[in-house]
Amino acid sequence: MSADGQPNPFVARLVRDLGAFSPELIDAGANPAAAAAPNDPPDALHGVFRQARQLAALVTVVLREAESDPRDGHWEESRTRVPLRASPSRSPGDWRKENERIVPFYWRRVEVLLGPSQASLRWVLSLLERADARLEAAQQHCEKRKGDLRDELPVLRSHEPLMRDILGRRGERLRTARGDLASAREEIFRAFGAALFPSPRVPVPFPSSPAWRALMLLAQELSDPLAALQSGIKAMLANRGGIADVPWLYQRWCGLQLLTSFARSGASVQGDAVSALYAGGAVELVLEDARIALYIEPRVTRDGAHPSGYYACRGSEASPDFLIVTPGPEGTDAFCLDATLSSSDEILRSKFRYLDLLASQRTVKVAGTPTHKPPLWAWAMAPLVRDQCELRDPDGSRGLIPMNPLRWSPAPLDAWVADVVRHARVWTRGHAARGAPAARPLAGN
Repeated sequence: MSADGQPNPFVARLVRDLGAFSPELIDAGANPAAAAAPNDPPDALHGVFRQARQLAALVTVVLREAESDPRDGHWEESRTRVPLRASPSRSPGDWRKENERIVPFYWRRVEVLLGPSQASLRWVLSLLERADARLEAAQQHCEKRKGDLRDELPVLRSHEPLMRDILGRRGERLRTARGDLASAREEIFRAFGAALFPSPRVPVPFPSSPAWRALMLLAQELSDPLAALQSGIKAMLANRGGIADVPWLYQRWCGLQLLTSFARSGASVQGDAVSALYAGGAVELVLEDARIALYIEPRVTRDGAHPSGYYACRGSEASPDFLIVTPGPEGTDAFCLDATLSSSDEILRSKFRYLDLLASQRTVKVAGTPTHKPPLWAWAMAPLVRDQCELRDPDGSRGLIPMNPLRWSPAPLDAWVADVVRHARVWTRGHAARGAPAARPLAGN
């Protein structure tokens, strides 16, 4: 809001465009932020905090009931030579021939034990791990935002004290939530031993107590990232966005314009674009003669497990806002985009770092020497007013796309996208001319 109580026009434009793209996320009949504390602004992480709080509480309940509620018990089968409370084994190896008769040599004994099985606990640990990973990513983003406040555009600089306060409180909530999950994990290890390891496999049979049923419902929510964010997104769009969430909204607005530009180039989107845009994920852009993969907020790690076919060659992980993968001369090529509200040249130059942070998993040879090639381009997206893209390197590997919502012109972005589409088409045809299929970007080739 401006000083006279009117909505900030910059924020209003972001909210209007995003609301038009995803009207199903706006509930006009209810205000999800109304249940929040009076001084707590709409927050995209509201659902994530709720999930972490519920998960930590349910783990405590499950462990407390473990030694008293038989519904939380599990059974174990053992072999015994004594037929007490046992039945004949179904295994042929447990039978012997005696005096022309086949008799059981080992018996099968089933015992019901109180407390969850190891399989159940491993599944719970995987839920804790998944929730903590989401909080960790949000914490890193929050710290990055606090560091960039001094370089924000003048349209938002007057709100710096408020934004710093909100981000500080949000960071504290993130640390508290992660601490609660860590305490729940330590509680499991203290009760059942530290040798357990997480496993996403749902235990069979599944415990039937109310606490375990609630854990299953929460697991289904955790498997859908958009579900956790949906209440926060509704709150932000209904309330014109919290000022500290403007960078988050701007990044999604840039992603929306990127998808729209690819559509203007003739690409159709395969996949859940709304979920990918708001919660991170991948969609496939299908042209008549080529396919392009768009990864939104990917977490590319050093272990090389990302489906894009790229890995973090420096540091433990890298996360550009948008990673675009197309067919290339040897496998695939990548193009990175990072959005920022900053006009600082230092911040803009930092968006080119993915040329040094990422590399292809596939080995190529240059002058007979094996190497892992970096992305072709790493560009910044910023709300500056320009008539065309700005090159920072003559070869186009670094540059700036002007993305100002108040003076929006799609021409610079369309020109950038046209070059990416042309690259994908040329190398798809090149592979076809050689009789070889072009690499499928979403397959991680």
